Amino acid sequence: MRIGACATLIYGLLTASPAFATDTVRLITLPDLAPKAAAFPRLASGAPQAARINRALAAADDRATRAIAECRAESADPQAPPKYLEWTRRITVAM
Repeated sequence: MRIGACATLIYGLLTASPAFATDTVRLITLPDLAPKAAAFPRLASGAPQAARINRALAAADDRATRAIAECRAESADPQAPPKYLEWTRRITVAM
């Protein structure tokens, strides 16, 4: 649900902005936050709107990184089965 809302927000900001009306939108792929936990891609643009979107995406990645670390730290047994230590997050961007 949150990823869908984020994608809708990005699409709305990009299509409403004249700075992006004629430009090709390019994405920068970042390394995974953790195994099987993808990071949000960033917009490759110097436009102020892209910087604002990239800050929001970075904040979402930071929250996910902290949540993953917290989950692993709270695991009662460091040898717990992988289902307790593993996160999965896939990112799909449609334009």
